Amino acid sequence: ALGMSGLLKTIQISTVGKLTSRDRVLVPLYERAVLHLVGLENQVMRKSRAIEIGKRTLASCTRSDDKLDVATNIAFLEVELKETRRKVVQSRGSLQRLYEAFSLKTQKAIDDLQMDGFR
Repeated sequence: ALGMSGLLKTIQISTVGKLTSRDRVLVPLYERAVLHLVGLENQVMRKSRAIEIGKRTLASCTRSDDKLDVATNIAFLEVELKETRRKVVQSRGSLQRLYEAFSLKTQKAIDDLQMDGFR
C-alpha cells in the first residue's frame, strides 16, 4: 500500500512533463482511486483495532447481558471488516487497471514518485 508520503508524491503526477491527452484524463481518476484505497485501508486498521479492544473487553465482562452486547458488536465488526477487506482487493485491482492504462512514460514517473515516497 502507498504510504501517505507516497500518495502525496503520486498526486504530483500531473506536474510531470508533458502528459498525453489520455493520461491527463486518467490522472484525476487515478488520484481519486489512490485516495479511496488509502481510506479503505484506514478503515481496515480501525475495525481491526476495534475488534481487538472488543475481545479484551469481552474477557473482562462479568454480566451475561454485557457479554452478549460486546460479542454482538464484535461479530458485526468482523463482518464489516471482511467486507472492507474485499473492497480493498477490488480497489487495488481498479488502481492497477488505471495504472496500466497510462503511457509507459507516465507509469515510470508514477513508479519514481512512489519510490521517492518510501525513501
